[in-house]
Amino acid sequence: MKPKISVVIAAYNTEKYIQECLDSILNQSIRNIEIIVIDDCSKDATPDIVEQKSKEDSRIRLIKLKQNLGRAGALNQGIKKAKGKYIAFLDADDLMEENRLKKQSLFLENNPEISLVYSNFIQFGDGRDDKFIEAVKFKRDPYEIMKESFEETLPKDTAPSRILDPNDYIPGGSVMMRKSLFEKGIQLDPTLKNSEDYDLWLHIIGKRNKIAKVPIVAFRYRRHGDQKSKNLEKMGLAAKHILGKLKSGKYFQ
Repeated sequence: MKPKISVVIAAYNTEKYIQECLDSILNQSIRNIEIIVIDDCSKDATPDIVEQKSKEDSRIRLIKLKQNLGRAGALNQGIKKAKGKYIAFLDADDLMEENRLKKQSLFLENNPEISLVYSNFIQFGDGRDDKFIEAVKFKRDPYEIMKESFEETLPKDTAPSRILDPNDYIPGGSVMMRKSLFEKGIQLDPTLKNSEDYDLWLHIIGKRNKIAKVPIVAFRYRRHGDQKSKNLEKMGLAAKHILGKLKSGKYFQ
């Protein structure tokens, strides 16, 4: 039977976390899923752990890349292989909340005009208390907000995650999208080493696809010392690139 949902995970040197991540997806109440793990040339036991898990549960598929493509490039490869009607993202060190896939897919089934849904999440780990993070709740059409940003002069240091809202954002690990979006030529920008999720949202919204918030907790974001996502130089380069694409009108083409 063709899977209803494809969960796509880009993994690089996550041997400490990948098994728990996979278990959190396998424990979802909806069973008709596939989990595609794209190993981006890990130097640790990540692919071995995933391969062993795939022998225990055939819904897990391991794709081993021959060269390191970065997170965006790896996710693009996984999306190409996905067989599901819907695609969900999760990072290899995070955990999926119970019933997330069922609730989000049901919303998409009941609202065929919506192409992408997102939700809230919880930060945990690193010896600190859990912290609930509320995802952005748009008070008006995000496409109109994008058009205004295109027409106005945004500060050069505007973070990509703040283009649509100055305070809140769409969390990458909370998103579920229709696979049909990627059959229209939309993909993650493989040249970006940071903020690739936000670039993707702008492409989707800029092409007049409707998005909506499902008010649940979708995943648990793990705080730990191995994270490199806060590289300021990469963030700065990504922001410059994304703002350039916005000002050139590329997101609306």
